[in-house]
Amino acid sequence: MGARPRLAAVLAASAFIVFSGPVSAQSFRSGPVETAQPAFEPQLSGGRVAFATMPGLSNYTLRVTGPGNYSAERFSERRAPSLRLADFGALEDGLYHWSISAATSEVERRVGAEELARNGRSGTSANLYVGRQMSGSFQVRNGQIVQFDPNATEN
Repeated sequence: MGARPRLAAVLAASAFIVFSGPVSAQSFRSGPVETAQPAFEPQLSGGRVAFATMPGLSNYTLRVTGPGNYSAERFSERRAPSLRLADFGALEDGLYHWSISAATSEVERRVGAEELARNGRSGTSANLYVGRQMSGSFQVRNGQIVQFDPNATEN
């Protein structure tokens, strides 16, 4: 896959909703919802973030952010990426946020050829892959992912 189609797929799937509570089993889509099946199932344990996914997805991007400017990102064209948190820097105790996105094989035509001509674009950039995305949070203590109560307050 060339750079332009990959970029279009990533951009189509890059709108994220961040939840402040525990992992949410929702998925979002830029078109009409046809199924209630979640696109992603988080598998958070130890120091690893991984996902089981529905079939037919590609061009995955996984991002994790946390305290102390912690930031990790992994891209994969064919399989849902996973990451070991410690591979991307020191882990401070606290709340971390993850987001994952992917493109489906469904193509959505966004604008007509006449509209593209007025913008100086070619007709080849009019089609975008429909994206799926999901996000959530987890807590890290002593370098390990732990279950947490979003209603609890910190002392």
